[in-house]
Amino acid sequence: MIAYRFVFLAAISLLTSTMSKPIDGDSGGIDCFRRLPVSKVDCQRAISKIHYQHDNTLDTASKHFGWASGNCSIIVLNPDGAATNKAQIEDGFKQILDKCNPHAGEGPLKVNEGVFLHIAHRSNASYAAYESDHPFLKPTCGMNMNAPDTQSEDCKKAYKDIPLNGQGQFLSPAKQKTSSVTSTYKSCNVTIYTSDDSALLATKGNLDNTFEQMLGQCKGKSGVVSIKEGAQGLNGRVLLDIKSSVPCGFGPGKQVCH
Repeated sequence: MIAYRFVFLAAISLLTSTMSKPIDGDSGGIDCFRRLPVSKVDCQRAISKIHYQHDNTLDTASKHFGWASGNCSIIVLNPDGAATNKAQIEDGFKQILDKCNPHAGEGPLKVNEGVFLHIAHRSNASYAAYESDHPFLKPTCGMNMNAPDTQSEDCKKAYKDIPLNGQGQFLSPAKQKTSSVTSTYKSCNVTIYTSDDSALLATKGNLDNTFEQMLGQCKGKSGVVSIKEGAQGLNGRVLLDIKSSVPCGFGPGKQVCH
């Protein structure tokens, strides 16, 4: 899971580094990907899943988020919380689809270059558990390779050690609200984070049963589960990950993390 998150954040970094050529009226500044085609219908369905506020503006808590449908995956990056709305987002995606058809592409909005849009062919099956349309509360076990088994009691201790506020919400080691918390005890690492980098509002009481269920189902193997509620951003969700405390990576003494 952490490996996937780092890959995703690395992709975001690469995308934001190109946020200099806006999508304009004649589609200049759009970069098209010529490898795999995407279904325009699937992309439109993914775009239609974006949640907006009551006035059709995009909430600024979600710094990045993705939605998927069929063979199409879309990403919206708004790292600085720029103001934009449904019409602008949908028009920007339409320009990409029209210019790049039948392929995917990307580009920043002309109306607000702080917002970047990305359309791609859906990621491979090994990352299905992290896709937006993966069923909630359905643990996926054993994705990590070359990983020693965790001990159940170690995972319970790591989970219990995560700081909480008076409402039972998870906090950083500095007792601050955060988008991600992680705790390690002996054989086990537990991480809880939001998919959109918004504040983590989930409470321990809300996640206890899900944690116990995944721990029992995965039986010492790595596991990840997606939870619908608990992210501040309207387009976010919470992911709970359990894995070996062995470092992720390649080579001797490393586990290959997904």
